[in-house]
Amino acid sequence: MPHRLTWESKKSKDSAFRDFIVRALNQSYVGATLQSLDGRYIYIANLPDCWHVKADAEPDEMQMFGEKLGAALGEIRNRVETGGEVEHLLTTGPEERRFEFIITRTGNGADSLIHTTIIELTEEHRREQMLRALLREVSHRSKNLLAIILSIVSQTARGASTLSTFLPVFRGRIYSLAQSQDLVTDSSWRGAQFRELLRAQAAKYLDHADAVMTVNGADPLLSPNEALHVGLALHELLVDAIAAAAALGARPEITVTCEVSGTDPRQIEITWSHTTSGPDFLSEAGQADAFASVVLDRIAPAAVGGTGTIERQDNHFIYRLTFEQAPQG
Repeated sequence: MPHRLTWESKKSKDSAFRDFIVRALNQSYVGATLQSLDGRYIYIANLPDCWHVKADAEPDEMQMFGEKLGAALGEIRNRVETGGEVEHLLTTGPEERRFEFIITRTGNGADSLIHTTIIELTEEHRREQMLRALLREVSHRSKNLLAIILSIVSQTARGASTLSTFLPVFRGRIYSLAQSQDLVTDSSWRGAQFRELLRAQAAKYLDHADAVMTVNGADPLLSPNEALHVGLALHELLVDAIAAAAALGARPEITVTCEVSGTDPRQIEITWSHTTSGPDFLSEAGQADAFASVVLDRIAPAAVGGTGTIERQDNHFIYRLTFEQAPQG
């Protein structure tokens, strides 16, 4: 029997070899059958558990695999018997399990037999489907992210008079997106916790955020889309709070509260407050920044399907963003 093993002892016995092969098959996703040329089964090893051999009858293709698959295997066996070529059949079995049948002829003349290898590909198929779904999701999110970046570029450039005023503002906004995207990626695309998102956005601007920022309330999981746009809104609020504090010659005083309703669909309300004096929305370049107002008034609320409001109370700037939490999972 040629090519039976990579190497074998001259003292090997067929019975030991057969036991060795059966044990190996039983520990794998591979089954094997051996048939005579007229289709009678001689051996069946490690048959996948979605198919069965009846104890009170000699097995045949139709009985084991059902009418459709059994007929297809019978036709392939006849072709292999006549032509001698190896044939492959990819099929879906019970419970949407995927299999490959490899049918070949072994031996010569009257000693010829039909050997069938059955390989289960279910897990491989599922991994392939998951990979394709992930690639589609990555493509979709990349397009969305590029659209956001393009909008940031055009809007930031519109409000900047020179390159030196454009660059720090643009870099800050790209940093905001990058921080949010890192959190989303680290969570396997589940999203980002609100407080973690707030800390990530504040890290660039506040060395000791806990000393100047009071955070109250809930810590909901934000969807990837919510994380990107809430993160961008938090970035604009941070920049304005720091600019306002610099104008006052004081350190920022920021209070952030997040509240989540207990009924479905759950409503999230984020309230931001900081001390201010003079005009709102000064950029990192120290100039009036209309895009910050657009982000808070329109872009972020629209992206999360909610509302955004801005108000002044005495020497406090207050922003509220309210939206329905995206379904989890």
